[in-house]
Amino acid sequence: MNLVDPNARQALEKMKSEISKEIASRIYNGGTIGGRMTQRLVEMGEQELIKRTNNFKEGKS
Repeated sequence: MNLVDPNARQALEKMKSEISKEIASRIYNGGTIGGRMTQRLVEMGEQELIKRTNNFKEGKS
């Protein structure tokens, strides 16, 4: 016994596809999701450079 209408299943699959394309587009184009991820990676890189610079100044490797 199939409890899901085949038309509903097809509509759901179409909706999932559209949502995933939209999310991928936002990530690729540096949208909200991609922009925040990029910003965080830049912050992490800056913190690491500051740490290494301070260690170098203190004579640490």
